[in-house]
Amino acid sequence: MKSNLFALLLIFSLLMVGNMSNARKDVGEYWKNKMNEQVMPEAIKNLVQVQKQDHFVRDFDVHPNIILYHTHVHENKEKPFEP
Repeated sequence: MKSNLFALLLIFSLLMVGNMSNARKDVGEYWKNKMNEQVMPEAIKNLVQVQKQDHFVRDFDVHPNIILYHTHVHENKEKPFEP
């Protein structure tokens, strides 16, 4: 039962991510839909930059950056016996 639920959640999550990646329309198509099939003026075309860019950073640091927070350490101070 748990494995079926896990598989269903995994598939649902992958479908959601896949759907989000195709959600943004092309700038020209968006303009035509909003402005009733009018073409985009040249002044605005120059402001909008639609370039296919590779957003992957190739010169990233491969060394791990580890920060340790010792929040699980508790001092065990015993109180002296008071009669």
